[in-house]
Amino acid sequence: MTQSLLPFHASRLLLAGFLTGSACLCLSVPAAMAASPAKTDPMIKAAIEETAETPAPMPAAEPETVDVQQLLQSDEQQPDMTQSAAVETKSAFRVTPSLTLQERYDDNIFAENTNTNDDYVTTITPAVEIGWEGDQSHAVLNAEYRYNHYADHDDLEHHDFMIGTKGAIGINSALSIPFAASIAQTHEDYADDLTRQIAKTPIKQQTIDTKAGLKFKPGRFGLELGGQYIQDEFDDETDLAGTTQIIRSDADRETTLGFLGLDFDVSESVTLIAKGEYGTRDYDSNNYQSGSYSGPQRDSDIWNALAGFRFAPSKQLSGEFLVGYQSYDYDDVTLSDADDMIGTLRITWNATQDTTIGFLAARKMFEDDELVNAITQDSAGLSLSHALGDHWVVGADGQYALLEFEGLSREDTIYSGGLSLDYQINDNFTLGAAYEYSTRDSDTNTLEYDRNQVMLRAKGQL
Repeated sequence: MTQSLLPFHASRLLLAGFLTGSACLCLSVPAAMAASPAKTDPMIKAAIEETAETPAPMPAAEPETVDVQQLLQSDEQQPDMTQSAAVETKSAFRVTPSLTLQERYDDNIFAENTNTNDDYVTTITPAVEIGWEGDQSHAVLNAEYRYNHYADHDDLEHHDFMIGTKGAIGINSALSIPFAASIAQTHEDYADDLTRQIAKTPIKQQTIDTKAGLKFKPGRFGLELGGQYIQDEFDDETDLAGTTQIIRSDADRETTLGFLGLDFDVSESVTLIAKGEYGTRDYDSNNYQSGSYSGPQRDSDIWNALAGFRFAPSKQLSGEFLVGYQSYDYDDVTLSDADDMIGTLRITWNATQDTTIGFLAARKMFEDDELVNAITQDSAGLSLSHALGDHWVVGADGQYALLEFEGLSREDTIYSGGLSLDYQINDNFTLGAAYEYSTRDSDTNTLEYDRNQVMLRAKGQL
């Protein structure tokens, strides 16, 4: 144990010096660093992931920033698993292990509006990615473990993991079976608390997500249909004082969906899209929040429909625009049904060989594990990544989200933004630094906060 803490204290001293004596470096810091390893705010993440055709299997990481560049990639773009040396072969197989060490200073670990607490958080993340691609089939397997150590708050120490796979089995050139499956254990960031119940340890969540279908595209017209099953389970915990039980297990639920998608290639650069989902969400407890009070049953029939187009007029510009409607039809007559317009706009612009700009705007409805009421959210994110020579990459990102709570006179507004700086020593080793600022304004004053986070990170991969 003593040996494992040596690099932690060394990095803590480095970070203290970084904060006090290297302001210029701190201000020239994200895209590759602040965005990629960081924790996506679930308010923003829910709008992004649930509008994608296939939810990403990765669990939320820390801290709460959004990798806009990664999220802007269309789900139709499968990872390139071929290597240059294997182009002439019938199949390609690769294994990419990696190890990431990150030291983060957080000036408001509980996301409070008063009496804030700061801490140094050490995160160790071993991971592996295994990819395979054949003539008509492909698959990728990701596995990741994340250990989070807090220097001054031992109770907050926690472990996360994720195992996920995604790919397609090709029957012939026109017919395939796409699939995705994942299991993840994550812990809620205190900034995501919508009821200001500060748990003694971060609330643990486990999610199992499976999706499979049949895709048929003999020519310009394509058809995809299939189903998805999601299981969410939450732990209970005591509050920070250790006197009051915080009940989250009453939000344990199963979601079963069927989906249908249609697309038509108008030209090489424009594809029309229409898709929809219909299914049910069933909560394990007879009454939602039964652990704290007898609330209404939140079982529901859910559906959404979207239509729009995907465009790629050039190698430099691509994107997707979808607009539609979503509804929660609750079984309990005492709970008002919720429905609203939804939509997504994604744009990726490779402005130059070294500069990429990404934009994402979304409107989405979702259910949180803390509140009975559904939430409608408008969100937008912008990112910039620019390479300086052969080794340096600088980035910037900013996000905005407006949360409107159905049946409540409450709105929350979340802003976040950051800077990053990466130095790629070689193909296998990268050093980076990042700064992230986030704030929430809420009609519930106790939920407002301001938060600054500074990260130093090293990543090695084979």
